[in-house]
Amino acid sequence: MKKAQIYAEVLHGYFKDHSEQEQSDFFEKLKAFLESKKELQLLPAILKEVESIIARDTKEGVTLIVRDETDAERYGKELDQHADNFDISNITTEIDETIVGGYILKSATNMVDNSYKTQLINMYQQLVS
Repeated sequence: MKKAQIYAEVLHGYFKDHSEQEQSDFFEKLKAFLESKKELQLLPAILKEVESIIARDTKEGVTLIVRDETDAERYGKELDQHADNFDISNITTEIDETIVGGYILKSATNMVDNSYKTQLINMYQQLVS
């Protein structure tokens, strides 16, 4: 995940649960933080990512996140098993190379994470704990 995406997820998550004044204060603090890290140039990309997150959350449908187009074809066939929890008739595919393999199926209210990245992280955490 790119830095702009990470900042956008944090910003969007904060804005959903806080008042307009708190949002304004948080945004000013974010700008100051980005400036101190010499990353203020990320701000337009962050705002664009927030817009795409809002669009993703408000549209009806499901997003299938996969590593590449090959995985999209492979795992697209397995989606029927999730038909009880997702409207699989309206699926958007998103490519995210950081998930290593597998897939993540997301809607505004549900998520199934069958990505190799999550499995590897879980195995690592079990090994070091």
